[in-house]
Amino acid sequence: MKTFISLLFILLLNGCATNAYYYSVKKVNNTVRADSVIVNDILKLLLKHYPPAKTTFYIDTEYSIANNQFSSSFQKSFRSVGYAITNNAKINAIPLAWKIDHIGQLVRVTYHIENSVISRIYMRTSKSYKAYNAFTVEGLGKTNGK
Repeated sequence: MKTFISLLFILLLNGCATNAYYYSVKKVNNTVRADSVIVNDILKLLLKHYPPAKTTFYIDTEYSIANNQFSSSFQKSFRSVGYAITNNAKINAIPLAWKIDHIGQLVRVTYHIENSVISRIYMRTSKSYKAYNAFTVEGLGKTNGK
């Protein structure tokens, strides 16, 4: 029952979010291994929609924390498969931001990519995360990247 109420609360809060470029300052976890579970999860999904070597993602450093472990894992993993990452708004790139919410043992990660919103809930374990549900996707379609 407690988990159901937490999930309901998360879904209600999702409708209240107005600023797409937001990153919570609370750490995701203290291990690179835990971060990589979340990063690799979104990476697998995006590889189906945005071709590497043809796609540059723009991470707005005004709203995203660029110098932390999660961001470093995120950028390193994306670059390793061929995506380009920039913090320069003048470059023709796809805007990408994320938001991380912590509620008890649940962690919700929401990504804003162009006009799309992708969200997934994870259950926190002692050393990592486990996907709690499937991705919730709004507006993501096939694209040729930029």
